[in-house]
Amino acid sequence: MINPPSSANNDSAKAAPTPSRGRKWLTYGLLGLLVALGLLTALIPSILSTAFGRGVALGVINDTVRGSVAIDALSLSWLSGQSIRGVEIMDPTGKRVVRLEELSTELTLLKAIQRKLSLGRTTIHGLIAELTVDASGANNLTQALEPNTPSTSEATPILIPLTGNIKLSDAHITVTPSNAEPVVFEGLAGTVRVEPTERTLDVALEGRSRQGDIDGVDGMLGLKGLLRAGVGNRANLKIQASGTAQTQNVTVAADSPNIQAGIIAEVNQGRFALTQPALVRLVVTPDFFQKLATSAENEAALHLVEAFPLNLKAERLDLSISDFNLGDIALRGGVEAEKPIALTGARELGDVTIRGLNATVNSERLSERADITLGGEAIAQSKPGQIEVQAKLDQLIDRQGTLQLDKFGSDRRHAER
Repeated sequence: MINPPSSANNDSAKAAPTPSRGRKWLTYGLLGLLVALGLLTALIPSILSTAFGRGVALGVINDTVRGSVAIDALSLSWLSGQSIRGVEIMDPTGKRVVRLEELSTELTLLKAIQRKLSLGRTTIHGLIAELTVDASGANNLTQALEPNTPSTSEATPILIPLTGNIKLSDAHITVTPSNAEPVVFEGLAGTVRVEPTERTLDVALEGRSRQGDIDGVDGMLGLKGLLRAGVGNRANLKIQASGTAQTQNVTVAADSPNIQAGIIAEVNQGRFALTQPALVRLVVTPDFFQKLATSAENEAALHLVEAFPLNLKAERLDLSISDFNLGDIALRGGVEAEKPIALTGARELGDVTIRGLNATVNSERLSERADITLGGEAIAQSKPGQIEVQAKLDQLIDRQGTLQLDKFGSDRRHAER
C-alpha cells in the first residue's frame, strides 16, 4: 500500500526557490548597480559644476594646499570643452596672488584623465597676477599651491604630452623681485603654441611695461635719476620666442618715448646672449644730458640746446637672467649721433657744436673694466678741432651692481686743427 505525500511536504517544496530564479535576481542587482555607477560617473561633471559640487571640490583642494582657491563658476564635460570663471588664488597669509576672469579650453575630461592633453583652442582672459620673489628665488604663487604636508619621498618628474594653441588677452602681471621695485606688465595679449612631437614652444606676446617706483631703482643702481630721464617709466613691448623648454630664440621690440630697440637673442639655461647685433635708437633730451653730465662731474660745464638721437649697435651682450647683476654683463658695441649736437656753456666756452660723434665700449665684465673710446669734430668759437678720448673705466659698476661714475681713470687727447 502506497501512502500519498503529506500536505506539509508539498508546501515546503513549493516554498523553496529554484536555483535559476536566484541567479536572475543576482544578475538584475548587478546590472542595476552597474547602471547606477555609470549614471553617477556620467553625472560627475554636472555635479561638480553645481554650487554644491564646486564647494566640495574646493574644500578638498583647500585642505591640501597651504594657500586657498576660490571659483565663481565651473562648467565641466566628459566629451566637450571646459570653462572656469572667477578664479582666485590666495597665499597662506590670505593675500591674493592670482585673479582670472575666464579660462576656456577644448580639452575634454576623458582625454585629461588619459593624460592626452590636447588643449585645442584655449583662451585665458582677464588674468591679474601679483607675484613676489624672495631672496631665495621662491615666489608666492608656488608657496600658495604647496601641499600642507610635504612629501618625504623624492619627487619623480612626470612628462605629460601637451599640445594646443593658447590665447592670452587683457592680462596684467606685477612682478616684485627681492630688494627691488615692482615691474608692471599691462594689457598683455598673445599666443602660445605647443607641439610636443616637434619639441617646440612658440610664444608671441605684446603689451606695455611700467616700472613701479623708478626713482627707487635709480637709487638702487646708483643711476641718480638717469633711468627716468633717459627711458621714462613706460614702454610698449613685443616678444616672440620659439624653441624648447631649455633653449629659446627670442625677439624683443621695445618702444618708449625716448627709446626704440630691436633685439634677437638666445636664452639657454637661464643665460641671455645676442645672436645678432642689437639696434637701439635713443633720443638724448636736455634733461637726460644734464643728469648724465652732473653725475660724472660736480657741475655740468655744457648744456644741451636741443634733443638729438643716438644709434647704438651692440655686437655682444651676455648676461644671466636667473641671477641678474648689472656688474656681470659682458658688452661690446658702438654709438653714433644722427646729427650735429648743439651745446652751450659759460662765456669762455660759448656755443659748441659736435659733429660726427662716435664711441665704442668693450667689457668682459662691467664690474671689472670697460674700455671706451670717443671721437668726433668739435667747433668752439668758430675754431674746429678733433676730439679723441680713450678711457679705461675700472669698476664702472661694483660687484653689487651699482653704477660708480666717480671711479674711472682716463687718457684723453684733444688736438686742435
